[in-house]
Amino acid sequence: MLALSKCSLGGALASSIFNAASNLRNMRVLAMDDNDIGPDAGASIAEAISSGCPLRSISLSWNHLGAVGVRLLAKSLEDNMTPLEDLDLSHTNCGTEGAEALGQALLENTTLVSLGLRSNSITARGAVVLADGMARNASLLRLDISENPIGRHGARVLV
Repeated sequence: MLALSKCSLGGALASSIFNAASNLRNMRVLAMDDNDIGPDAGASIAEAISSGCPLRSISLSWNHLGAVGVRLLAKSLEDNMTPLEDLDLSHTNCGTEGAEALGQALLENTTLVSLGLRSNSITARGAVVLADGMARNASLLRLDISENPIGRHGARVLV
């Protein structure tokens, strides 16, 4: 495990560290929370995931990935080129658009077991797409969508 949370890395350095860590075959867990990582670094991380990085758990919470960065990460999950089981994208400002991209990715992904999306301004519309993806996904066992304004309708579709 490599934990580099709150290290003021910034996007460029975070991308380099992620790429180096993903090439270490014995590295399984990488935590890079709260490092001012934006959408550009999200693109580098997504590329590494698509290339078959061996990480099983990635935590990127409290970064500034936004909908653009999360959309790129979601797309990389569709390929199933990685053994990634746990992805924490809490507090990344992904919004409903990012949640919808992740819901679509769940239709194809067969490895993800846990997805953290706490406090991302996800609305009921995003919850509906996530629920659809979960209904067709046999591997996802845990979704944390706490602190999002999904309302009654969003909560109903998730259960």
